[in-house]
Amino acid sequence: MIHQDLYLHEMTGWRALLTDSQRCVGVHLSATVESHLVKIVFRDVGIASHRDQFASRTVDHLADLVINDVADPEIVGDRSLLLVGLFPEQAAASGVPILRFADLGIEAYACAAERNDSSLYRALSFGFVGIMDVLQTLRTNQQGYFCLDPLTASELWSFYNARHSLHVLQHLTSALPAPATRSLN
Repeated sequence: MIHQDLYLHEMTGWRALLTDSQRCVGVHLSATVESHLVKIVFRDVGIASHRDQFASRTVDHLADLVINDVADPEIVGDRSLLLVGLFPEQAAASGVPILRFADLGIEAYACAAERNDSSLYRALSFGFVGIMDVLQTLRTNQQGYFCLDPLTASELWSFYNARHSLHVLQHLTSALPAPATRSLN
């Protein structure tokens, strides 16, 4: 019983952090999407012992899944989302552009939605950039500094019109960034 209470407490903590981050970045997630996000955050990075290992394992795992074409689209979508949302610096350090991980997640969720006729995965695909913004805001709020470097923020803003990226750029310079060329929000 104590074990279950600890997990419930940690999941409640993640939900509170996500709710605050949604408010800060101005993105509203549906209850279904938020519940799924709490589940995957808790499952993959919610336990302290998993946090340090998640990013490095995920980059290698995603590459293996894609190269070997044995990908489960739900797993690829979830891991891509967590990687670009909570660990963008590790994604950038992998040598693979962060935009590729974002595209991979969007495409994987779209495939899962089609395969399973699932409104959840359809919402995750269409809302991927907004969810990424929420996760990056959560990370920034917890650390007290931005998890995006200026180049990555510029790329995410230019390509996806990502709100958190715009906030990073506005914090770094008084110049207005060029408008986004494509928006998925």
